[in-house]
Amino acid sequence: MTSIKLSKAIVYMALAVFLYALSNVFVKLLAHVPSMEIVFFRAVVSLILGFLLIKKYSISLLGSNKKFLLSRAFFSSLALMLSYASLPHLPLATTAVIGYLSPIFIAILAFIILKESVHPLQWLLFLFTFSGIIVIKGFDPHVELIYFLLGLLSILFSAFGYITIRQAIQSEHPLTIVLYTSFLSILLSLPFLPGNWSMTVYSWNDWIFLFATAVLTQAAQLLMIKAYQMEDAVKISNLNYTSIIYALVLGYLFFGETLSVATCMGMFVVLTGIFLNVNFNQIRQYLRLGRKAEVMK
Repeated sequence: MTSIKLSKAIVYMALAVFLYALSNVFVKLLAHVPSMEIVFFRAVVSLILGFLLIKKYSISLLGSNKKFLLSRAFFSSLALMLSYASLPHLPLATTAVIGYLSPIFIAILAFIILKESVHPLQWLLFLFTFSGIIVIKGFDPHVELIYFLLGLLSILFSAFGYITIRQAIQSEHPLTIVLYTSFLSILLSLPFLPGNWSMTVYSWNDWIFLFATAVLTQAAQLLMIKAYQMEDAVKISNLNYTSIIYALVLGYLFFGETLSVATCMGMFVVLTGIFLNVNFNQIRQYLRLGRKAEVMK
C-alpha cells in the first residue's frame, strides 16, 4: 500500500514539474504584458475553475484550517508574483536551476520549523550547491542580478508554502488550497496593476497564452499539492530537477536559448549537490555497508 502511495506521488510530482515548465514557456511569450496582469488573469481563471470544481464535487469551500490555508496562500502568492516578474528576463534553463534550490530550502525550513534532522555534511552540500548558483550568476551575461534575486526569493517563498502544507493541512482538499491561493493572488496583485490597463490591446495569441498559463499552472498546483500531501517532501522534491531537461529543450525550441561553458559548469555543480543531498542517506548506508564488508574479509 505504501509503495502504491509513493508511486502515485511520484507520478503526480513528475506531471506537475512538466506542466510548470510548459507554463513558463507561455509566460515568457507574454514578456510584453506586465507581470502583475498575468498573475491577476491567471488567478481569476484559477478561481473560477476551482470554484466550479468545488461545487461539482461538494468539497468544503473554506476548509477546516483557515489559518494555515491563508498562510500557505500568502507565501504561494508571493512566490507566483516574484516568479512571473523574473521569468521573462531569465533563460528557461537558468530559471529551472534556480528552482533546484527548492529541495534545499525545504530541507532547511523543515530543520528550522518542523525540527527535522540535517546531517552536518548536508550543510556542506548546501554550500556546494549554492556555489554553483553563484557561478551561473557570475558568468552568464543574460542573467541580471535583480531578476536573479527575485527568482531566488520566489523559490524561498514557495518552499515556505509547501512546508505549510506538510505541517498542518494534510486533511485539506487540493482544490480548497488552490482556491485560497487564487483569491489571495487577486487581492495582492490588484494594487500593482498599471493604471493604463493593457487588456484592451491583447492579441488573440495573448489571450490563448494567458488562458494556457492559467490552466497549466492550475493543474500543476493541484498535482504538486496532492503529491506533497501523499508523501514526505524529501522523497519526491528531488523530481524538481528533471525540469532542466524540459527547460533546455523548450528554451532552445521556442527562444533559441544557448548556454555558455561556465553556465553549464555551474549547472553541473548544482545538479551534483542536489543529487548528493537528496540521496544522502542512501549513499551513507551504501558506504557503511561497504566498510563492513571490507572489515569482514
